[in-house]
Amino acid sequence: MTGGSIRRRAAGTASLAALLVVGCHRPADPSPEPVSPAERVAWVRPGGPNPEPVWGTKGGLAVGLWPTGGPRGLIRVYAPYLGQPFPRVVNFISIEPVVGRVRAQSELDASPGDGRPGLTFWTADSLTEVIAPKAPNGPAPGVVKRVGDAEALTFFLATEPFRNGARPVIEVVLRSDRASTTISAGNAGRRRFAHSLPELGPATLHSQSD
Repeated sequence: MTGGSIRRRAAGTASLAALLVVGCHRPADPSPEPVSPAERVAWVRPGGPNPEPVWGTKGGLAVGLWPTGGPRGLIRVYAPYLGQPFPRVVNFISIEPVVGRVRAQSELDASPGDGRPGLTFWTADSLTEVIAPKAPNGPAPGVVKRVGDAEALTFFLATEPFRNGARPVIEVVLRSDRASTTISAGNAGRRRFAHSLPELGPATLHSQSD
């Protein structure tokens, strides 16, 4: 059983719903500025010859993807400030799009790649880059930008196709001032990938760290 879900009801330009953990907010500045190296927060990001797919602030809220510990097809949530040291997971988030009357689940749908339960996720630093499928062992480092008086680490996440035809794209934004994750979820549908994305609205998952 998972602790949260991102749901998309797809029927033309249908509504978007999300299960919120705590509270709700939107980024204060829609046009973030790049951050100079001297001002940067201690971010946890994939890097090195064997990058681990984990993003967050050092000692604060973080999110991760398979192949870190846990089932494939779920977003991991880490909260070491709650006395749960990494790699202990405090919550899992399932992506559960609904197309017509058919609801799919990212941790239960069979992967087109190997036929086993759990869809593969991949990441990129931009929406343009995430469209093309990538190996899960090459996670994007994300982009650090200035949002108002805070910093934000952002990256895009995409999945293998769901059994109901959904192809969601998720933008993850981790903010240093709120230790929160802001998620915009989009369903690419079966055909028109790029054209369907501007029609989507944002949803937020917010978890306070102090």
